[in-house]
Amino acid sequence: MKYKAFISYRHLPNDMYVAETLHKTLETFKLPKSLRDKCQEQSIKRVFRDRDELPLSSNLSEPIDEALRESEFLIVICSPQLKESRWCMREIETFKELHGRRNIFVALAEGEPCDSFPDALLYEDVEQVDEQGNVQIVRKQVEPLAADFRGKTRRQTKKMIKEETLRLVAPMLGLDYDDLKQRHRERIIRRRIQIASIITGAVMVFGVVSSAMAWRIHNQNIEISKQNEEINKQNIEISKQNEEIKANYAESLCRESETLYEDGDLNQAREKAALALEYADTERTQHVNKLVGGELSAYGAHSLNRTFETPDGVAGMYVSPDGNYIVYADGNNEVYIMDAVTGESKKLDVAATIFEKGYTGFLNNDKFAYNSVDGLCVYDHRTGGTDMLGGSYHKMFVSDDRSCVAFVGIGYVMVYDVDSLKQMCKVKLDVNIDCAADFSEDCRLLGVSMANEDIDGGTAYIIDTMTGVIMASHEFDGGIPISMSIGDDRFALSVCDITGERETSGNAVKVFDLDGGLLWETDEDVTVYTYVDLCGNNQKYVFAAQPNKMTLFDSAYGSIADIVPTSDTLFMYEKVADGDYVLTLMGGDVIGYNADSKNTNVLVNYDIHPTLKCSDAYVRGNDLFIHYLGANYISVYSVPDDEIETVVSISQDELLNDPPENMIVFMNAITNSYYPDMSMTIPEAEMSSIMIHSPHKKFFGCYGDGESVRIYKHGETSPLYSLDIKTGTINYLFFSEGDEWLVVSYQNGDLELYDTATGDLTIALDKDYPYVLDVMKDYESGAIIVDTSYETKILSESFMQMTSYPKTGELWAVGFDTDTNMLIMWAGTEVKEIPVTK
Repeated sequence: MKYKAFISYRHLPNDMYVAETLHKTLETFKLPKSLRDKCQEQSIKRVFRDRDELPLSSNLSEPIDEALRESEFLIVICSPQLKESRWCMREIETFKELHGRRNIFVALAEGEPCDSFPDALLYEDVEQVDEQGNVQIVRKQVEPLAADFRGKTRRQTKKMIKEETLRLVAPMLGLDYDDLKQRHRERIIRRRIQIASIITGAVMVFGVVSSAMAWRIHNQNIEISKQNEEINKQNIEISKQNEEIKANYAESLCRESETLYEDGDLNQAREKAALALEYADTERTQHVNKLVGGELSAYGAHSLNRTFETPDGVAGMYVSPDGNYIVYADGNNEVYIMDAVTGESKKLDVAATIFEKGYTGFLNNDKFAYNSVDGLCVYDHRTGGTDMLGGSYHKMFVSDDRSCVAFVGIGYVMVYDVDSLKQMCKVKLDVNIDCAADFSEDCRLLGVSMANEDIDGGTAYIIDTMTGVIMASHEFDGGIPISMSIGDDRFALSVCDITGERETSGNAVKVFDLDGGLLWETDEDVTVYTYVDLCGNNQKYVFAAQPNKMTLFDSAYGSIADIVPTSDTLFMYEKVADGDYVLTLMGGDVIGYNADSKNTNVLVNYDIHPTLKCSDAYVRGNDLFIHYLGANYISVYSVPDDEIETVVSISQDELLNDPPENMIVFMNAITNSYYPDMSMTIPEAEMSSIMIHSPHKKFFGCYGDGESVRIYKHGETSPLYSLDIKTGTINYLFFSEGDEWLVVSYQNGDLELYDTATGDLTIALDKDYPYVLDVMKDYESGAIIVDTSYETKILSESFMQMTSYPKTGELWAVGFDTDTNMLIMWAGTEVKEIPVTK
């Protein structure tokens, strides 16, 4: 074969580094002399890795398939993100079909095996005959040959690769691993002895031959210089070829993205566009990424609710946490407080000197803090009174539960209880304006970080908020602090090098334990991290926002858990719950992100003012308050909850047990699909299969042999057709309401709808549809309703998602009213209706 091995990996920084290092290690491996008589092959020779081997071709599928066909072994670089790569999963499945699974090895780059190894390599479906002689398909766990390449640093990773590669080389050359490892160790020892002997001999003769060799060295240096020039030329040419390969790859991805976009598959189109941008940041890739990203944003379900005129403009605004009040400064620096429902406003008798984020804002729903010429002020809109707290020019940091606030001034830090405005402590610190702070979850600790005089680093302080005692202080380098987050046992900083004097990027995330030990820091060349937050279950992650993307790091090791690029500039970040964030783009789009599930969803998109940019935006419940740069109004967009109307005031059980004639009750694929209907004639050949039937008894299907699903028309003994579906990966299989579709719900979240009458694939939806329980269509509006275990999704007739309703204890879908075209929702103690389209 042309290649000894094919390396499959995701094009993420750590995975790429591991793949490249492994590639070099394999191709330079030499078999110890003592083992050369045991095997015919003395080295690995050629290894395929797409970065180096892809031709200058826009069609990438053929060279990949050809390389897999010509490779004897497959090595899969595994990390938690591998399962999300359809390309890598395809490479694994293709290799298994060509060569079987025995020659597939896995190499763990980061994460744990259970999170990183794909199911395709951990399980296989085998036939097993039971005591009755029936053949069953049983899913068995297998243990692939694995090498552990994980390291906390690049140096440790490289060392692990050199040591662990022997586990892969041994079976590839038909050798025993322990024997190869021992001979490899002996070779290293012999080489060290030889090197020591050579060095000793060289020192002894150096004095004798040095003068005679001087002229030779001079001539050799001239020759080496010429060779280096030639090598440099070759390297430049290779670099140009690599750039051309990447450009061709990006161009191919752009074309794929545009095709998917035209077909209406926006999610896949977005993935291709984002990947194209990673390979080549060109005007074309930026255009395609922004086009698809902008169209994807149109899924938002918000609509314009109300607008408040501001004749003298808006210089800045803040919205109370409950969304009931807006405080804004106009173009004349006059400050107003406005009722967010009626629009009634009142001018405040204040002179705010700094109306900027970080120096001004709501402490809770009632109190608003600002810096004035008279000092630090807190205005209470319930009483109309103002409390003076101290000198001016304070930055303010409010705890997540809004019970405490820290005011950081020049030379000291004050901590207040928000409700009573009672001072909890005051700490003298030589703080300057380049500072960041954060409360721990229980508000017992306050972390304060500030820059030093040279602004090339600074100090972080840990303060007990009850006593004001400085419990610890830790120095850091790299630049000024931009953002800080303190947890139970560690704290995170984002720092920015504003001097531009560092040889490497000073824009980094640094994570320390509370004793000051540096756990890890980022080292990639990036733009400034504008926000960091420890989040997730047991503070597993560090969420970091940059102007053009969001990154999720493992808080213990710093490895990248998720990257979400954005089609526009991110400029505002709000934490709404632990691990949940709302982020506003400069153009006005608002996206939500959950760190635990790594799900990104577009909350709302506004294309009514395509030429305007956001200056302020706040999400409060179902409302989004937005001010466009230069506009003389404030707009409020809302989810139209007022369209939900009570239908009946009976219990859910009563409604489902005796539904009206015009109501279709959602079926449940778990309880309603997998039992035989004795009124149907089952072909004898299908007696041992699992049987499902359509709601109107027109069709029934049989499967269970692990190879196909056979669909019959009621009363006939020959199948209409068979579908080649691997049942081992299916969660549920059932017929939709109306017998229109055969629905296949897969474990990985994929969803396929087949035309029941013909067996043709109607639509294939990827990843976002786990545990589908029912699918139906509203023929009047054309809406497709997909009911899952977690939420009910509403799709357009072209299968693009319009909105969704999560299933909670208070609101979830139970059926559909065909007369009113309304979704029947169970909401706490009553049943309500909601339109399926907005």
